[in-house]
Amino acid sequence: MVAPFDALREVAVVDCETTGLDPEQDRIIRLAVVVLDLGVHRAEAQTWEATVSPRVPISEEASAVHDITDGEVEGLGTFGDIAQSLTDFIGDRPLVGFNVGFDKRMLNAELRRYGFKSFHSKRSYCVQDTLHGIWGYAPTLSNAVARMALTDFLDKLHDPLTDATATATMAGMIARLSSDQVRDAPGHRWTAHPRANDPPTEDQLSYIRSMGGSTFGVRTREQAGNAIERLEHEPDDSLAEYDDDESPGCLGLLAGVLLLIVLVATC
Repeated sequence: MVAPFDALREVAVVDCETTGLDPEQDRIIRLAVVVLDLGVHRAEAQTWEATVSPRVPISEEASAVHDITDGEVEGLGTFGDIAQSLTDFIGDRPLVGFNVGFDKRMLNAELRRYGFKSFHSKRSYCVQDTLHGIWGYAPTLSNAVARMALTDFLDKLHDPLTDATATATMAGMIARLSSDQVRDAPGHRWTAHPRANDPPTEDQLSYIRSMGGSTFGVRTREQAGNAIERLEHEPDDSLAEYDDDESPGCLGLLAGVLLLIVLVATC
C-alpha cells in the first residue's frame, strides 16, 4: 500500500474535543492545530489552540474521555469568536487527522453555524485509515502511539495539542517510511491491539511453537505477545511456560525509525 502522505508538504494537523459525536447537535469545546512540513526531516511546527464555550451541555460520556466539564468552559467565548483566527492559521493547507473525517465534520458544522466558509472542499488525509490499510485493523490513537513506539505521548493523550502533535509525528513517519517499515515499527505488535485480553490468535500460538516455545498458560493476546517478545529477544533461553506474574514487555525507544521530530514552537 502506498501511503497518501508521501507527496504532501505543509499540512494542518487538527484535533477536536467535543460535547458528543453528532455534528448537528454537539459542539466543539477544545481544539488544536499543528502546522508543519512533512517533507522536512526535523520539522519545526507552529501550533494553535483554543478552548470555547459550546453553549450546550457536555455529555457525561464525553467528559469521561477528555475530562472537560461544563464549569470549566462557563463564561468563555464561542467558536464564532475564534473561527477567523482558526481559518487564517490553517489557510490553504490540507487537513490531516486521526479519524480526520470526524474532526472535519465537526469543524464544518461549527463554521457554517457561525457564517464562515466550511472546509468541505479542502483535501484531508487520515492517519488512522492509512494505518488500518497497513496493519489490518483500525487502531485507536493510543494503540497507534504504542505500536509506533511513541511512548512519551501515552500518558498525555486526549489533550488536543498532544493528540495533534502525536498524529503529526505519525504522519511524518508514514510519509518517510515504506509500508513494510511502518508494519514492522518497533512498538509491541500484540499489546498495541485493542483486544489485548482476548484469547490468543492461532497465528500467535503457531509463531510461539515455531520458535520452540511452549503455549502452556498463554491465555490472552497480551500474554502471547509477551512470550513472542521474550523468544525474539532471548532465543537461546528456553521458554517452558508463560509467567503470569510478569508485566508486559516494552521495546522502548524508536531507535532510528523515527525520522520526524516535531519541535513545537508555540504560535
